[in-house]
Amino acid sequence: MSYSNRSNSPPPPEGNSGNAVPSHIAMIQSLKTTGDDVSSFTHFVTTMKKNVLIKMRGPVSTAVETFLPLLFVIGLLFIWLAVSDGKTDRTNFIKAGNPTDVADFSGIVSTSTCIRSPHTPPTGLRACTSVEEASGGLQCYTQPPVSGLCTVGPGMQLVGSWLDFERPRYVPGLDEMIMMHWIANSTVSGDLEDSSYQQAISALANVGFVHFAPDTPAVRALAAHLNSTSALFRYAHGNFYPDEAAAVAAATGSDLANLNWAVVDVRQLDAQGVDVVLRMNRSGIPDTTLLRTNGDGLGVFGARNYFAAGFFTLQDAITRYHQRHVLNLTTAMPRTVYTPMGFQSYETSGFLVVIGSL
Repeated sequence: MSYSNRSNSPPPPEGNSGNAVPSHIAMIQSLKTTGDDVSSFTHFVTTMKKNVLIKMRGPVSTAVETFLPLLFVIGLLFIWLAVSDGKTDRTNFIKAGNPTDVADFSGIVSTSTCIRSPHTPPTGLRACTSVEEASGGLQCYTQPPVSGLCTVGPGMQLVGSWLDFERPRYVPGLDEMIMMHWIANSTVSGDLEDSSYQQAISALANVGFVHFAPDTPAVRALAAHLNSTSALFRYAHGNFYPDEAAAVAAATGSDLANLNWAVVDVRQLDAQGVDVVLRMNRSGIPDTTLLRTNGDGLGVFGARNYFAAGFFTLQDAITRYHQRHVLNLTTAMPRTVYTPMGFQSYETSGFLVVIGSL
């Protein structure tokens, strides 16, 4: 068997034969650089001339690129001159020399509310005096379940002073809490309540019921105790549910969801301990099983939402019930006091605040 080896390559170009270097390549290889190498300074000058020519072709964009940073710096200078730094003095919320000076808002709420004639005050509430009714300074409401309820003066003023009080104060009792719910719900507009969702004012205006789970004799005994020791809790007493899921579903699964204050889920309430989950509505408070820093910085009253939501109130009432009626402690239990944490003086940079906002 024989083989043939025929090449299909084209013939070499003219002037090139076999393995010789092509003529055009040879000509390039024969070129040599003449003279000295160009210096770095020459390169720099040439590049600058080129950039100047390019910039001159677009004078408007060149002017903007040149002067915009300068205008920005001048603007920052004016902001810095216009905004002054603020200084917050050292604050101690406990009065020096008088650590027992604690505000009792329960008395203030009692004297600031009354039932006008001809309505009969229920237990725990007082009738408006003839002087108060004749003064024209009563603001009366129709929303609360108690007829003829009025405040001596603007109700919103009482709500504001109650929410914004930043000194040692007693944790509100059930009657004080429920009354403040009624007043806030009657004076805070629906638009303000919705726009302030998860804020203190919205939590306080969220009047509603307290539901209990599970439906056991121990839980019913707790609810009965709260009802017997509070003149107004009967208006907030909700239903009993077989478990937590059923209570949450009933509280959130209808158009009446905003008429619920809280769900009390009792997981343990015996001599070995107490474990109760409080599910608050519209409170804006975090899950308390998570470790976190409360507040948004020095001087911020971070506990406001805990007061407004009634979390402190329910927590304190259940704890006291457990100590007195489950553990059968006979020692006198003083009222629980909340005191905002003090802080050292500090300065705030107004300039950084404005620039950060921008």
